[in-house]
Amino acid sequence: MADLKEAHLYKIAEAAQAAVDLLRSKLAAAEAEVDRLRRERTAFAAELYSESSAREAVEECLARERVRLFAERVAGLTTLTDSTFDPLFWQPARLGVPSGWWMHVPFAHWLVRAAAPRALVELGTSTGVSYSAFCNAVVEAGLPTRCHAVDTWHGDREAGEYGNDVYEDFRQFHEQHYSKFSTLLRCTFDEALPQFIDGSIDLLHINGLHTYEAVRHNVGSWLPKLSERGVILLHNTNVRERESGVWRFWEELRGQYPSFEFLHGYGLGVLAVGEAATEPVLALCRLTDPALVGKLRSRFALIGERWSQGVRLQDAITAFARVQAEAEELGLQRAAQDSVIEDLRIELVRLETLAADRGIAADMAEIAVALKAGELKRARAEIAARSTPRAMRLPEWLRPRGQR
Repeated sequence: MADLKEAHLYKIAEAAQAAVDLLRSKLAAAEAEVDRLRRERTAFAAELYSESSAREAVEECLARERVRLFAERVAGLTTLTDSTFDPLFWQPARLGVPSGWWMHVPFAHWLVRAAAPRALVELGTSTGVSYSAFCNAVVEAGLPTRCHAVDTWHGDREAGEYGNDVYEDFRQFHEQHYSKFSTLLRCTFDEALPQFIDGSIDLLHINGLHTYEAVRHNVGSWLPKLSERGVILLHNTNVRERESGVWRFWEELRGQYPSFEFLHGYGLGVLAVGEAATEPVLALCRLTDPALVGKLRSRFALIGERWSQGVRLQDAITAFARVQAEAEELGLQRAAQDSVIEDLRIELVRLETLAADRGIAADMAEIAVALKAGELKRARAEIAARSTPRAMRLPEWLRPRGQR
């Protein structure tokens, strides 16, 4: 009985020990889990702190950026550095030649990049200022545009006739700068028509004879050549003198298509004749707010004046250099004349001195002759007196008249 009780107690002790061991293992597991949770919580807290610090840093950075952007917006720096306006400040390549188109060069740069034409044609190129502005914009914007200039390069009754030197000067410049993507067609506008298929031209600049009949004929002839993105430029829309009639035809066209007109530089009309003209061009041609229209006109005029004044300054410098050269030439001529005059004066003095010497010699000779004559007369008188006897001497009143 005692053995059974002991065995029973022993089993109870073993069970208790097993329970204790189980509790210990669970306690150890719990402690390990607590440690893991504590570590996770520490890591999570550190992560939260890190994220909070990062968020604070980001918020601080954003705050600084908002302050910077606000300052730039207030100062206008964001607008001034906008690449959209880069074409307005591109440097023209064709300088030092006369043209009535200089004030529109910045707009030509802007328009080419805004319209991105696949094919560009100019009717009436002359010295090449406007055409070079278009080609220069193609180069600066990196466009795949094909350009064509059409002109006889003989002038007309409005601009006056000129020699082949105008064409040769521009041809050499063109070959050096734009020959890879541009072509010069030396012919009339009508003769050039067959060289372009209908709907192939995206940008057409018409600047030929400015009479009403001529510009109407040119627009009518070339309009079928314009593409669905077509834009037409007409120069001299703000000239109302002599035979110029572009302004009158412009009044007829501007109601048929979206349009915009610049008033400076003799006037430049922009017509969006294509239904799929680019958005910047359409936005320009649909501008109707008088304040915005006036502001845009005045700003383009102000920017264009820079190049117009530059050309006038260059002309003045050239004229001054020419006058200075003429003055130097006149100075050399005057110096030569002064030298000749001085030589003549010296010669005159010499001749006067010689004449004076000769005059003195002549006076002395006359005196000598007079003295000799007087001496001769006295000698003769003495001889006559000595050869007449005293007794035969007659009184004065009895002598012959010739002997008295």
